[in-house]
Amino acid sequence: GVLVADGVPHSFRSGGANRFVVLDVPAAGLVPEAAVRACDAFFAIDGALDGLVRYLAAEAADRPLDPVLAHHAAGLLLRALEARQPPPVSGDPIDRALALMAERCGEPLTVAELAEAAGLAPSRFHERFRARTGSTPAAMLADLRLDRAEALLRDGRLPLAEVALAVGFSDQSALTRSLRRRRGTTPGAVRRSR
Repeated sequence: GVLVADGVPHSFRSGGANRFVVLDVPAAGLVPEAAVRACDAFFAIDGALDGLVRYLAAEAADRPLDPVLAHHAAGLLLRALEARQPPPVSGDPIDRALALMAERCGEPLTVAELAEAAGLAPSRFHERFRARTGSTPAAMLADLRLDRAEALLRDGRLPLAEVALAVGFSDQSALTRSLRRRRGTTPGAVRRSR
């Protein structure tokens, strides 16, 4: 699923059988504050949420949803979003940067942006990040992207090209090269291992 703030341009492409539930709500007070701040954040759809979406799709297949059912479904969907709120981020600058990396690993993040989120100068941030994690910010971001790519590949719902774009690679060949170089595997092998 994805949260998109009012007024943010967005588009999507679908293939095969997909279900869409569009829930337009005023952000103030109804959507968790963390979700408002990360208004383009993707979240996993677990079995319970998938069941709710399937049920709503079946109910709306040949007629508009009953207003009472729509009201209760909106409440359930909002409750599901609240349950997916990320844990609060500590005051540690490196924790803030790690949280930003996890939240936006599919975007082109720079060390300068991460350092700004951490409240440190880029050189000091790089030094502290490496001391804390044993890795550079760029290497950690690459690992996060590959972790997410592997999870999406094992899930098997998205084509390889869409997986690559979803985790911040320019195309599927860039993802394949990175997986082979950093993990010694290929997208096909990851997909078969599920």
